[in-house]
Amino acid sequence: MAIDPPGRYNQIGPVVSVTGTWKYHDPDRGGESYLEVVSLEVVKQGRPVRESTRPLVVVTGVLLTLMASGLLFLSVSRRSSE
Repeated sequence: MAIDPPGRYNQIGPVVSVTGTWKYHDPDRGGESYLEVVSLEVVKQGRPVRESTRPLVVVTGVLLTLMASGLLFLSVSRRSSE
């Protein structure tokens, strides 16, 4: 059974409800644990994730990076002059 679209970056996968029997340390499968699925129902379809870049967040990030770089430069230059 194919469930489209699968989840990934920029894509939320579908939400499913699965009914079955949990096989704990099944000797027929070399001690593997697994869910033997009887039914699968798609509760909510997958959908794309929309990302919006807010300019204020970008500007704040750039300013903080510049301030940190400036403080690092001042710290290094003060240590080298001593």
